[in-house]
Amino acid sequence: MEEKTNFKIVDADDYESDGEVVYSHQSLIMKGMKRIYELGALELHEGCDVKEIINGRPVVIHKPNEREQYINAIKQLKSGMACDFDEELSEHIEELNKKLKEEKEKLLKNQKVSRDSLDIEVRKRLGLSIFFPSILHPGLPFLAKYKALELQYYRDVFEELVLRISRKKFYSSDAVTG
Repeated sequence: MEEKTNFKIVDADDYESDGEVVYSHQSLIMKGMKRIYELGALELHEGCDVKEIINGRPVVIHKPNEREQYINAIKQLKSGMACDFDEELSEHIEELNKKLKEEKEKLLKNQKVSRDSLDIEVRKRLGLSIFFPSILHPGLPFLAKYKALELQYYRDVFEELVLRISRKKFYSSDAVTG
């Protein structure tokens, strides 16, 4: 059986539809939201490599970073909704950005104070001999605190996007009924 294609791709930057394909902004946004709900319903773990023995041989299996997947899904939805932003949403996201930036600055200051209070030998053992004050170091607990704050930030951004959809009355009652 031959599958009918709706696109003639001559050049990657120049394609045309035969008219049967309809772009639906609402359906793309709904799919993006569904993906975020699915990812957010799980316990979000950091990615890692796990060694397992399979058929008597050690095998490294990469477990994806579920937090990053969740955050990236929200970033994708946000970029897809850029044309739907209103002043209220832009202001709220700017406030959230400012709050996250302030929290990161506090963590960086606390990290510097913590690092400076350590003995030189302890610094060497923790890999803190070379220290960049503008980067959260993975050997100290401040990066983990920031990751938790960042996750909450993106949850708040998602909430703001959902509120924007509600204000815009994106979905009528007919579109939601099953």
